[in-house]
Amino acid sequence: MSLGWALDGLLAGLLLWLAWRLLRVDDLFQAGVQFIVFGLLLAVVWLRLDAPDLALAEAAIGAGVTGALYLNTLAGMEAHPADPEPAADRWTAASLWLAGLLAALLGALMVALVARLLQGPPPEPPALGEAGKITNPVTRVLLDARSYDTLLETAVLVEALMGIWILGRPLIAASTPAPYVLRGLVRVLAPVMVVVAGALLWNGSSETGGAFQAAAVLAAAGILLRLAGHPLPLLAPPRQRAALATLGTLLFLAVGLGVMARTGGFLDYPEALRYALVVTIETAATLSIAAVLVLLFEATGPRPRPEAPP
Repeated sequence: MSLGWALDGLLAGLLLWLAWRLLRVDDLFQAGVQFIVFGLLLAVVWLRLDAPDLALAEAAIGAGVTGALYLNTLAGMEAHPADPEPAADRWTAASLWLAGLLAALLGALMVALVARLLQGPPPEPPALGEAGKITNPVTRVLLDARSYDTLLETAVLVEALMGIWILGRPLIAASTPAPYVLRGLVRVLAPVMVVVAGALLWNGSSETGGAFQAAAVLAAAGILLRLAGHPLPLLAPPRQRAALATLGTLLFLAVGLGVMARTGGFLDYPEALRYALVVTIETAATLSIAAVLVLLFEATGPRPRPEAPP
């Protein structure tokens, strides 16, 4: 038996054992840690299957950001709430209307997709290797051949955020200041992570990378900054939060409706504009997905109690 077969067998056994443990463990914190380990092992499996894009997405989103969201939510659940039913404000009402609008758009898109599938198989995307084209097969599938799927995925993320904003969450006591080591480490790591996210976005059309991978790294940088106590000015005003969170989905929809007037098909890009449109959508989706993930982290865990008026 070769070393590769032995490693694959060990990975398969560890994944099955962790899955069984996750179903039987009673401690939620242990479940969260095991979930993160499961995601990291699954990323190694994707590497063994020669799928670096999926491995990067699994490690960054499935294990990293999702694990942070899980543990942050657990911290909020274990804290004693001071106000279990916060009063709704005008931004909660606006989120409700926006969530309803997005739900209606999702329903219309699903109906349009079913109608399109009933007409026959979609046209084949352009061949790989052409100059100025999308040569990364994963990006070509996600944002060209199967762009409906990616649009729905970005919209579902926004819907999840809107749902949390609508339901609200309790106010709890402020957490302790971040350790000095963490604050110093974040100052070094955050700029590097932003550069890495930009490189993943730029290389996504031809090499390993893309919008979701870049967004996960960018969101991880934002989450680390928040854990270290650094503010994020772009996500402070409520209007900017909503604008950044919905940017990717709304631009995706606008491009789809815009090209329909020229080609007659929703998200059926003209050949001359295919590359530029895909890169534009990827850029907007990266910013939007990163903003949604950071806002989900802020909305699901502990937050400081507002000071009482004098």
